[in-house]
Amino acid sequence: MKPAEIAALAERMRAVGAYGLDVNMTGFSLRVRLAAAAAAERIVPDRARKQPSSTVAAETPGLFRAAEQVRGGAVSAGDVVAFIDAGPLAFPVLAHREARLGLPLVREGEAVEFGQVLFEHEEI
Repeated sequence: MKPAEIAALAERMRAVGAYGLDVNMTGFSLRVRLAAAAAAERIVPDRARKQPSSTVAAETPGLFRAAEQVRGGAVSAGDVVAFIDAGPLAFPVLAHREARLGLPLVREGEAVEFGQVLFEHEEI
């Protein structure tokens, strides 16, 4: 990275309350430290806070991949209904209650944003 790019990144981090960035190479790990929970709250898009309870939304940006065993079926709280792939990481998307899950609202491999609705569901 060029010094100007590093300075711009540091300014963006300060704007959201981040005060530290640790990077360890070889196996690679990354840690961003936030000043307080309030700083993290500021970066949550309003649309993510306003999702109706009858939906399942992405909690991180990445590529959508539905879990095979739950397509259109009944789920319980805590069941993995999909994954959001971000680079080499796969983040599980969990059902929040017992419900009948609708078909995915996004295609396999489609890029999704934080808070984007992935499924609608109905109580059972």
